[in-house]
Amino acid sequence: MRPRRARAAAAPPAGSRARRARAGTRRRPAPRPPAPRVQLETVRRALYDPVVLLVGLVAALVLAWPHDALAWGPVTHLVHGSQVLDSLSILGPALQEILGAHRLAYLYGCVAADIVQGKKYTRSLYTHCHCWPVGWQIAEAARGEREQAFAYGYLSHLAGDVYSHNHFVPVQMVVSYPSRTARHVYWEARFDAAQARDRWRLMRTVFEHRYPDCDRLVEQVVERTLFSFRTNKRIFSSVMAVQRLGQWQRLMRGLSARSRYPLPRGEVERFNSLCIRAVQDLLARGRKSVCQHADPTGREALARADVLRRKLRALKRRGQMTEAIAAELRALAPAAA
Repeated sequence: MRPRRARAAAAPPAGSRARRARAGTRRRPAPRPPAPRVQLETVRRALYDPVVLLVGLVAALVLAWPHDALAWGPVTHLVHGSQVLDSLSILGPALQEILGAHRLAYLYGCVAADIVQGKKYTRSLYTHCHCWPVGWQIAEAARGEREQAFAYGYLSHLAGDVYSHNHFVPVQMVVSYPSRTARHVYWEARFDAAQARDRWRLMRTVFEHRYPDCDRLVEQVVERTLFSFRTNKRIFSSVMAVQRLGQWQRLMRGLSARSRYPLPRGEVERFNSLCIRAVQDLLARGRKSVCQHADPTGREALARADVLRRKLRALKRRGQMTEAIAAELRALAPAAA
């Protein structure tokens, strides 16, 4: 038996080739896996969820858009259109048949009047996509019952806008003059958010279908502004898609709940009723209807409201706001429910 010292002496000296060869045969430990980053990734998803970012971006763009961006919001127009479809018996037999057979095309027309973007760049009021001559040109160019139903929806949109642009929005713009953001589009978005929640589902139903023939009709008749029709349709479809999201609806309801400017339920129902009656009158009497005497764009009323807002802000800034003026503004505001 070899002594223990001899065995130790037999070991190759440090740094020798044999020692290095023997060390090379040893199994190296597997690298440790990186620490999990569950918490960091969860926070990142919460902060940078693409849907949340998209909703926020569109909200910022929509609420900051120029005066002529929209009319009533899409949900409000669909509320008016659906109420008209529920009372077709008051219309003539031919129109009853057309609208009854093509309900979705009619409802699509109720919102598709907003496809064209950059409306203020139209050459004149008489070629504006929200003027009566253009609306009737679409009706005259319609081929087949489906396009006719769409054209009546387009005209219904304009009838509703008469009350939005000449009455509701101008008054609210004046009442909310201290706020720089409570302007045209803000109030129409607020009005949309105040509609019954089950009506929001109607927008999803309408946009589950395609209407290429109706789109071609708009492209054929409506004058081009800043963008091509294809670009206009993409922008329109994107905005409609965001407004169908639950996040958007919760955002707008939260905005309404926190606002210092009330929008009572009774005021919403009053304007809904006015618009529905205007649409019914249009469908029953056509070019002889009362709303034909008003401008659906509300250009003059909105311009006067904008001037008045600036003057009121100037009075307040200089400390010259009188109690009499303040009392008149309070009288204009809708009473809280």
